[in-house]
Amino acid sequence: MLTVEASDRPAHWRSTVPAYCSLIATELARNAAGECTTFSPLAHSMERYVRSDPAHADLAGFARMLGYSKDYTGRLVRESTGRTFQDLTGTLRMGIAASRLLDTDDTVASIARTVGYDNRSGFHKRFLSVYGLTPSEYRSMFRMR
Repeated sequence: MLTVEASDRPAHWRSTVPAYCSLIATELARNAAGECTTFSPLAHSMERYVRSDPAHADLAGFARMLGYSKDYTGRLVRESTGRTFQDLTGTLRMGIAASRLLDTDDTVASIARTVGYDNRSGFHKRFLSVYGLTPSEYRSMFRMR
């Protein structure tokens, strides 16, 4: 799929190619660490939950949705994915933010609020750590004109 995106350049290819590269790097790192890389039904449910309201998604709400305790849900997520709920939601939020940077004209501050960051500098710091670029640099580099 990566080669199709890079060579055919369909709509939104500039955001898709870096995302595929990130996924490939993550899968390679997990394989090297011997971690399970299957996308479980639990992880799929969690992704839908976070995407429905990224600013307010939390472990307690996800646990309520599943009908489990917060502690049990946290353990279940960790056992199923090898990562904590907080780590996974942070990654999902940054992915949502990256997509919005490319697909909307929303301000960086507005996008930060949409994904749960009241503090713009905290959002910038997290985005930079994930993508190696500030949100504005990312938008300038990958946005289709």
